[in-house]
Amino acid sequence: MSFSYDMILDYAPFFMHGLLYTLLFSLCGVVFGTIFGLIIALGRMSKNPVISGIFKTYIGLFRGTPLFVQILITNFGVVPAILDIPIHI
Repeated sequence: MSFSYDMILDYAPFFMHGLLYTLLFSLCGVVFGTIFGLIIALGRMSKNPVISGIFKTYIGLFRGTPLFVQILITNFGVVPAILDIPIHI
């Protein structure tokens, strides 16, 4: 039995589209994450105790929860709320 590259060549355009979308999403994630992180860092360093307290609470909340819990909250709570998708479990 030999491996045939014909199927890979047939689906090469789909692989390239997937690669481009992956790179685009990765780049957008890095850019928005950097901007968002900078805003949070500047807010935490603020001289205003109310603004600084809000950002300290935000940082403490996300540092105190496991990543898996954050992923589940985002997947089943935030995304359906934004996109108005009913959850079927």
